This record gives sequence, C-alpha cells and structure tokens, in this order.
Amino acid sequence: MDALFPKDTPEECAKIKTFFSEIERVINDQGSYLCISLLQEHIIRELLNHFTEKNYIIEINEFIIKKSKLFPYLVYVKKSDKPNGNNISLILTQGTVSHQLTKEQTMAKIKEIQTYSFFMSDIRKLRQGQRVSVDIWDNKQPNKVPRYTIIIVDSPNNKILEKVIVFLHP
Repeated sequence: MDALFPKDTPEECAKIKTFFSEIERVINDQGSYLCISLLQEHIIRELLNHFTEKNYIIEINEFIIKKSKLFPYLVYVKKSDKPNGNNISLILTQGTVSHQLTKEQTMAKIKEIQTYSFFMSDIRKLRQGQRVSVDIWDNKQPNKVPRYTIIIVDSPNNKILEKVIVFLHP
C-alpha cells in the first residue's frame, strides 16, 4: 500500500481494511490509535465503516500547514465500553468547535472542507493577468458538460471584463 496516496481500487481498499483490522487486533482495552491522514474519500470511508460499527470513539481534528497544498487531519480512535452512538467528533480549526456528526455527515463535511481548501489554495496564487475557471457539475445529470463554468480573471484591463458573456440555463 502506498502510504501517502493509496488509490481507490478494490485491492487497496482490501489492504486498508486489513490494516485497520490489524490495528484493532493490537489495541488493548481502553487503548487508542492516533494517525495523521489526508483522509482521501476511500480512506475516511473505510476508517469510519470499520470503527463506527464497533466500540470506538472517533475524533477527527483538522489542522492546517501554512503554505502547503496538503490538508491533513489528526485522527484519534479510542476503544471504549461506552461509544458515542456511532457519532464522530469533528473538530474544525475555524472555531475549534466540536461537532457530533454521523458517518455520512462527517464524510460530506470533510469533502466540503477539502474542496474549499484546494480551491482557495489555487485562488491565492492568482496573479494579475491570470485567470482560473471553476466548473460546477450537476451530479444528477450524467452530462459531459458542466452545468456552469465560472471564470475568475485578475486584470486591471476593463476591456476584458466588457467581453464577458453570461449564459444561464434552467
């Protein structure tokens, strides 16, 4: 298994499941597991599927490394005889508020944070004269064309902005 960027393949997911089973095997009563992870979608899915269905308390802490394109999380998994009802504590750096979320809510919130973080890291690098585009897809429609495309231009030249055409469709 590629430790930093494992692929979302059945073989890699099987290795991830084996890895979590092995962690569970060696954790003693009241023991804990601590790791730093980028929490790719398949990693968080396998982690939450494995540990929420058993007697574990899961806490996920977001932390930011300045000027980095990596957005890691500190994951704390603790064996407990009183689990928190399959809720996950998600502690976000934006306010250090702990949210008790379900597995599905946790996965959605982490994906939202990651998407926002990647987008903002690209926007912050935008220099005068450059442009960036954002495609917005409709998940319900299997189109090969985005529903909307937003183009962000950083230019002191107002002539460029006069050529902007906006099309909206239902």
